Amino acid sequence: MPKKVLLTDEEVKALKDVISSKVEEIEKTIIEDEREGADLAICNEEIDCLEDIYKKLIRKVVRRKCLRLW
Repeated sequence: MPKKVLLTDEEVKALKDVISSKVEEIEKTIIEDEREGADLAICNEEIDCLEDIYKKLIRKVVRRKCLRLW
């Protein structure tokens, strides 16, 4: 069973920023590699993994804010 971690809003924002910048870096790498005719530098599973992490963070933030309002 996964361990639960309580994150502050600042920590969540920092994680979102890191993930977002990593996704941008990956997209840039893919575009550059495609121009050079190389194979993709990162596989779809890795992109999906980053997107899943981002979605989970968003859900936690929304859930936390809803609980605070309640």
